[in-house]
Amino acid sequence: LTIAYVALLGTLGFFIDTTLYIAALIRVGRYRRWPVIVAVAFGGALAFMFVFMRVVYLSLPIGRPPFSAVSLALMQLMGIR
Repeated sequence: LTIAYVALLGTLGFFIDTTLYIAALIRVGRYRRWPVIVAVAFGGALAFMFVFMRVVYLSLPIGRPPFSAVSLALMQLMGIR
């Protein structure tokens, strides 16, 4: 999973790739409630993105189109330029 995460980071962008990675890790850990998995993965990726970009001022990969649109929209909602 980690190798796939690193390989897809430039294409999918940080937010989408991290969301999928967290969801996959939770599922591999044998947790089965999909609504909880989706909520934790989405919230966790959003929290990581916020901390890295707003607190640490780290530039994260936004991905390639059409995936970059998601990253750019989230950055705009969080006030990141």
